[in-house]
Amino acid sequence: MTAPKVIGGSASLLLIADHASAAVPPGVDLGIDPGLFGNHIAVDIGTAALTEALAAALDASAIIATVSRLVIDCNRDPAVADVIPVASDGHLIPGNLLLTPIERALRVDAIHTPYHATIAA
Repeated sequence: MTAPKVIGGSASLLLIADHASAAVPPGVDLGIDPGLFGNHIAVDIGTAALTEALAAALDASAIIATVSRLVIDCNRDPAVADVIPVASDGHLIPGNLLLTPIERALRVDAIHTPYHATIAA
């Protein structure tokens, strides 16, 4: 399981950041140029820092995704095909092209489900 980052706060406000990380879990090979992980293809640049700063300034709780949207997009319905993208910003993601239904389900269970369970809690 890949847990999101959780920041506690006392305000009645919850901030979420679905695309805040470019991290790829061990054992996942997306087959793309490592230089792309610093670009928008992999992460909404600055989202994690902005969410953390807003949470601190507002004394708000925050839940921040810790895995790149190229591994699984936590802002999509897990039942739709593009929850695990085969292309993004004009780049193919070879490591996602031939995933079996079981491999897809394992990613949903390990990353997407815990993220949304944390939001719902």
